[in-house]
Amino acid sequence: RGTGEGTTNTLLKEGDEVVAVGMKGLEAFRTPFGLDQASGPRYFGFDIEYVPIEELVAQRRTP
Repeated sequence: RGTGEGTTNTLLKEGDEVVAVGMKGLEAFRTPFGLDQASGPRYFGFDIEYVPIEELVAQRRTP
């Protein structure tokens, strides 16, 4: 599309190009309770570990 307009995941199809925006979450959601019982990947059924976004950004900046 290349328009820069927002869209919802219900309109996405395989092969679409997207840009994701991320920001640091509230500390309450980053606690063991918050991750396990409110907002972590496993809470939503994903079998992946939570990695804070600032760590992901730091990894991308390291050559």
